[in-house]
Amino acid sequence: MKPLLALGLAASLLAAGCTHDKPLPSGFDDLQRPDKGELKTVELRAVDSGRFWTAPVVGLAPTLLFGQFADTRSFLLLQFSGLSEIDTANVRSATVYLHQVSRFGDGDAFSAIVRPVTAEWTESEVAWDKAKNHYDPAVEWGRFEVPAADSGWFSFALDTTAVDGWIRDASKNFGVLLEFNQADYMAVLNSSDSDTSAGYGRFVYTTRAGVLDTVVSTISKDASLLIHQGAVAAETLEPRPDRLWIDDAAGYRSLLRFDLSSLPGNATVHHAVLTLHIDQSASTLPKGGLAITCNAVVNDSLWRPATLAADTLATYPGGYAYSDQSQLVFSGTTATRAMAALVQNWVLRNPPNYGMLLTGPYGADAARISLYTGVDQPEYTPKIEITYSIPPTTKF
Repeated sequence: MKPLLALGLAASLLAAGCTHDKPLPSGFDDLQRPDKGELKTVELRAVDSGRFWTAPVVGLAPTLLFGQFADTRSFLLLQFSGLSEIDTANVRSATVYLHQVSRFGDGDAFSAIVRPVTAEWTESEVAWDKAKNHYDPAVEWGRFEVPAADSGWFSFALDTTAVDGWIRDASKNFGVLLEFNQADYMAVLNSSDSDTSAGYGRFVYTTRAGVLDTVVSTISKDASLLIHQGAVAAETLEPRPDRLWIDDAAGYRSLLRFDLSSLPGNATVHHAVLTLHIDQSASTLPKGGLAITCNAVVNDSLWRPATLAADTLATYPGGYAYSDQSQLVFSGTTATRAMAALVQNWVLRNPPNYGMLLTGPYGADAARISLYTGVDQPEYTPKIEITYSIPPTTKF
């Protein structure tokens, strides 16, 4: 009987152990059984949008823009160094060489005119609004044609008396402005900041000894002067348009806002993907794609362009738009992490959710992207997919 009694006691204890939860060493058992934390994914559509433009200041870019594309034209500023090597103001010929790398638009070669600049200028600050009052439109120092070519060198002759004047008084060497009356395309040229094929000047002169000599002068400073001629004035918000624009030559920026009120205040954002739909018929994208960056607006819920500021301290999400794709998706690992951080900061109200600013590499070329806002086609509304978790709650 004793063996049977022991066996029955063991079975009773085993049954009792199977009907009661055992505490875990981690303390996880203290959590409410239905709420041990959740991982959720939500898809949000943009609730507001806008666009505006401001003329780019692009004196330090690796490229120069000369000509016209769509509603934007660009003149050029050039200034030469190295003329101190010429020991007498007796220049016999002066030739400027520029290297074209691509163009936006098609058409015939266009005529350009060389004008004298009458005041000092700085690459990092100069724009058409400043430069237009500091050159002489009544004086011509040369005339030439920009060839209708996709790439290659072209040159033009510069008035030798102008160069003689610079040699006599270097303080008057403010350079030249290249302008035109009409152009069917915009040429993209290498600037003085380019690593290869930068423009230069070749000056042949008679030395004091009476022999011909040549000095090759680098272009010390240059800048594109971008002039947008659209119907809307600069720094004017266009709210809720049917398309958003990012235009490198015109300087268009775009704004988006998402309503994040459905996200709990204690949410931890792990992943966020922004998707924008491209209107390919209204976009002009280079072969290598157009880089787009996204920054949080930090100071203005009303989106006033003149005072609007964006966060430039945090790592910002970025993506590339290509001509053979119908969507721009910020899907790379770096982009999704940066977008998650941006959304997390909005959840924490650091800064408050004033929306995002979409920008491009202004002044580098004449690329333009047109993005649907959903105003006329709701299925193309910009969207953001957010994956987040909320912490578990305890019993007590």
